[in-house]
Amino acid sequence: MIMALRLDDGQGLLFENDKGDNPKRPDFKGEINIAGENISVAAWKKKGAKGKFLSLSVGEKPARSNQESTAEGDDPW
Repeated sequence: MIMALRLDDGQGLLFENDKGDNPKRPDFKGEINIAGENISVAAWKKKGAKGKFLSLSVGEKPARSNQESTAEGDDPW
């Protein structure tokens, strides 16, 4: 993800994500700067026994191989 804003170490941003017709896509996507490196972040809105919360996935978005078969519109995040 290319960001127009410069992130200082320890800072990050999340933006609402267009899920299209795939409910598995994250509700929010963005980046966080850790030790000078921007790392992808994805977040899903969830409900649990103690109320609403965000579930996070942090790290590089998985690369897809041309040989990998995926459903149309399938987003690993």
